Amino acid sequence: MGAAPDLLPPPHVSAVLHGAIKAPTTDRPHHLRGTLDRQGIFRPIGIQESHAISGLAACNALLRTCPGTDLREGATVQVTPV
Repeated sequence: MGAAPDLLPPPHVSAVLHGAIKAPTTDRPHHLRGTLDRQGIFRPIGIQESHAISGLAACNALLRTCPGTDLREGATVQVTPV
């Protein structure tokens, strides 16, 4: 049972990053909350700390960032719609 694969959204979609993002300072990946608009632009929103749930409530996509990897504005990134 469950949805047919052709009815499920893709797990990741390409987007253009609005604003630069510094690499996490920890040794593990982070998931940044943000909005993905119809033009395919991902914008990080709100405070990204774990206690800040307003950003989580307002987001519609997550961007996984890896340690040691800065992302420049305009970069093509893979985001997960939520």
